[in-house]
This record gives sequence, structure tokens and C-alpha cells, in this order.
Amino acid sequence: MFRLPSISQKSKQRRRFWLLLFICNGTVLLVNLFIGLLLHGNPFVPFSEGENWTAMLLAGTVLGSALFILNTALSLFESLMQKTGRKQGPLVMLCGGILLLSLTSCEIETGSRVQVKSAVQGSINNAATGLRAVYRNMEAERVKLVMNDEVLGHADIPLGEKFYIINEGIKGLESKEGKVSVGCSLQITDENGTIILNEPDLFQGNDVFNEKEVKYLRCAVSTGLPMEAEYYYTVKAKFWDKYGDGFIDNTVRIRSINIP
Repeated sequence: MFRLPSISQKSKQRRRFWLLLFICNGTVLLVNLFIGLLLHGNPFVPFSEGENWTAMLLAGTVLGSALFILNTALSLFESLMQKTGRKQGPLVMLCGGILLLSLTSCEIETGSRVQVKSAVQGSINNAATGLRAVYRNMEAERVKLVMNDEVLGHADIPLGEKFYIINEGIKGLESKEGKVSVGCSLQITDENGTIILNEPDLFQGNDVFNEKEVKYLRCAVSTGLPMEAEYYYTVKAKFWDKYGDGFIDNTVRIRSINIP
């Protein structure tokens, strides 16, 4: 028979909860500092947007709460097994391992979405690559960088390689007779803000698609001269609805490297 936790036990649980919350939020902040330093050369880049702060604190709070629930559940399970006289060690470790894997196997991606009257707007951030999407009146569920048919977990691009900015799960495009029309601009600037590539519409002349076939929007980005190795470049791709007023702005800061 279970007993209600005593006042001292409740106090210990509260202290444990706040400790886990502190550790997890601190870990999330340190990870983002490291990502900013590794991908952008500036550890504070991930903190430049207020939305990022909210997403980070929310992620740390959810992770801390999940770990606290996991710890409490395992403690109760261990207590039950002790009372029944069974060996609980291997089983507890197995259950804990399964739950921990389920917590840590998710992709690091945060976002926010707001609907104001009839307008929908929001943003998505991929922490692994630094790719960001800001949208209005059309939206994507996921964003990613792809190179050589591989989804990237970084933003280091060898000179001469082509990579893709991809927005998946597109919604909100206006249609006319079962057709949609989309534009795509591409701009690349160097560390000094100098524009080295500016394409106003890569889809021009081939910008009408069957509505049911548009599941994602993709922009191909080729690297090469005048880009140089070991320099950073800001890549901006904008997709817009030619039949409506929706758009998706993608921005990512890449580092050009020599081919390994």
C-alpha cells in the first residue's frame, strides 16, 4: 500500500524539480551559445531574436519537467518492486533507457505561429543549421538544408558544391482553377554586406504548378567564385505567392570550406 509523501519528501521533490529545471535551461542556453559560435562565429547570434529566447526557455522547461516526471516514475516503480521482493535493477534501467531515448531522439527545431484576424504569420528555426524561415499568409511545417541528397546538420558548404534550401509541408497558397503560382528570389552577401549574387526570380517562366503537387518549395544554391574558403556568407531565399500576398523568407549563414 502506498503512503502519501511526507512534508519533507515534498520539499525534496520541489528542490529536485527546480534543480532539474535550472540544469536543463542552462544546458539549452550553453548548447545555443556553442551553436552560434560554431556556425556563425558569434555565440550570441541565436539570442538576437526575442522569439528564440522564448523557444529556448520553453525547451528547457519541457525537458526539465519530463526528466522530473521520469525520475519520479522510476522511484515509484523501484519502491513497488522492492515491496514485492523482486529484482528491479535491470528492468528499471531498461524502462529508463527507453524513456530517455524517446526524449532525446527528436529533431532540434523551434517555431512560433500567430494568427491576427485573417493573417497568419510566424517563424521556424532549425538550430542545427541556423536556417530560419519567417512567413506570412503561407507557411511551412519544416525547414532544412540538403546537399548531395543528405539532410545537413551543419552549415559548412564546400566550395563548388550545390545545396538546397527546402521548406516542407507548404500551406496557404492561393489557387486558380487548380493551379498555384510561386516566385523565388535568391540573394547572397559576404561578411561586409556586399551583394555577390542577386536573382530576382529564379522561377520566372516556370512559375505555375498544379496545386496538389506543391508539397514543398526548394531553392538551389550553387557555391563558387567570387566566394572564398573559410569565409561566411548570408544566403536569403524568398518564396512568394503570385496569386496572393503570402511569402516565406529563408535566411541562413553558411561557412564556405575547401572540399575535404
